[in-house]
Amino acid sequence: MSSNLAAHTIERVTTGLNSDQAPCLPELVQLIHALSAKALNISVAELADLVQKDMTVMTKVIAAANTLGYNPSGVPIATVTQAIQVIGFERIQSLAMSLMFIRHAENTQNAEEQRATAMLALSSGLVAQEIAGARFDIDPELAFVAASLRNFGRLLITAFMMKEYEEAKVLARDMPDDEAYRQVFGLTPLELGRELLSSSNLPPLILETLRECDPRTLDTMRSADAQLLAVAEFSVQICQLAMNRSVNLAEFERDSRHLVERFKGHLTFAPEEVSSLLNYTSERLNQFTRCFGVAGFARDIVNVLRRRSQHQEPTLSHLHSLTRSDPAAMPPKRRTSPAPLPAKDATPAQKTPEPASAAALDAHPPLPKTEAPAASPVVLDAQIWTDALKQVTRELGLPDVDLPRVQQLVLEAVRRGFDASEAMLFLPERDQRQYSAVQGRGRVFQEIRGERAVRSDDNSVFGICLRRRENVVIHNTSDPKIAAHVPHWCAAGRGLGAFVAMPLHDTSGCFALIVVGWLEPRQIPITPEHSSLLRSLLALVGAARRQAALLH
Repeated sequence: MSSNLAAHTIERVTTGLNSDQAPCLPELVQLIHALSAKALNISVAELADLVQKDMTVMTKVIAAANTLGYNPSGVPIATVTQAIQVIGFERIQSLAMSLMFIRHAENTQNAEEQRATAMLALSSGLVAQEIAGARFDIDPELAFVAASLRNFGRLLITAFMMKEYEEAKVLARDMPDDEAYRQVFGLTPLELGRELLSSSNLPPLILETLRECDPRTLDTMRSADAQLLAVAEFSVQICQLAMNRSVNLAEFERDSRHLVERFKGHLTFAPEEVSSLLNYTSERLNQFTRCFGVAGFARDIVNVLRRRSQHQEPTLSHLHSLTRSDPAAMPPKRRTSPAPLPAKDATPAQKTPEPASAAALDAHPPLPKTEAPAASPVVLDAQIWTDALKQVTRELGLPDVDLPRVQQLVLEAVRRGFDASEAMLFLPERDQRQYSAVQGRGRVFQEIRGERAVRSDDNSVFGICLRRRENVVIHNTSDPKIAAHVPHWCAAGRGLGAFVAMPLHDTSGCFALIVVGWLEPRQIPITPEHSSLLRSLLALVGAARRQAALLH
């Protein structure tokens, strides 16, 4: 570190923080410090006062607290204090930070770089939050803070030293990034962030995550601290890679696999799960953009992450799909179930009428809406899916992967998590158009076992599901809008009254279809957290399929 050059950089940035050039950044530091340092004794009233200092953040926190994603019970919320009491003390921290990142991105003068950095910070935090909550014994809110703050130094540089930042980017064409930054600033963005946050008296646990993340560093840390640092750094790296539009599909697939391999000593998950992480992150970002009216720059990032999760090139040719309403971002009082609004923006490629049927579990272009019936709601059990993830992961570690067993384990776990009476696994025939029922349980499965009951090339709900590679929820098969679009074997009164259809697919196409259902209509409320767990679980079937193919 060049001491004179570094001191000059720190002075420039400190002066900027004390000015009104980027008002969100000092507020962000204040929020993090107050919540981290006083987490054990700060009161609801103190936290509410802190959030309410920024009128924009306050109103958006209240708006978010009224969405299905944060408030599935639909309790009306009018104040920050109510929001804290309903959605939880801990979640307010990451929510308020998220809104500050977005507000900073909206208010920037050097738009492109500052916005990209703010969205990188937010995306990194969301990925880390998901990894921690789903796979590790790490506080998800702490993981969010750790990952997002690894971008804090870059936020400061792009806010207050944009000319020098451009110089460093030019130098980085011919040398490692860190070396280029040290030549221009005297220190790296990570070192700058740590220096500035250290003077803000942040807790040591947070500061420990603002270190270089290399094998030697990780080996010197306590296991829990090393895991948190690894989660934070991996999240930043995968988001940087995904958001870089100059990286094509093949390069992204290769580099993301290498990244998973690099962290395998501390983070144990398969490369296939990267798609689930990015899909979850794009889904959450889309909630913010729809709920808070964020400009197109954020929707562009949503589009890039979504296309990465779908194994597509990161082009910007499908921005129309980002203008659709997001169900989780709508106030609960305006709908009876988490289904999308009518699809007046249906994709231009749609050429034949498709059933007004379903709510997508993923953040893909939605199918048209069907109202949930006045029927008893399904009570989902996420713990069953969490336990199944661990069990199936152990199966994948065996020398000889038993694909039928993995399929059966996943099918049964999905059924039990939904508390469904019926479950079916369909596999494609050689023509890849007809799918036969090969595994399952329940009355309907016994009637169609071995039959070619599903086609991918027809206009039924299942055909649409397979072609779009989109999870679909049907609350009521007797709804006149969809009755003509369900096969005879699952029609109301003789088959299923409600069901969830989940296609399993990879870059080659769909290789299976899971359907779980009930004999009578049901309300099926699915949160983003449920969707994320399901995606991770279903992805493991694809991993087992690939491993089995290698062994034979």
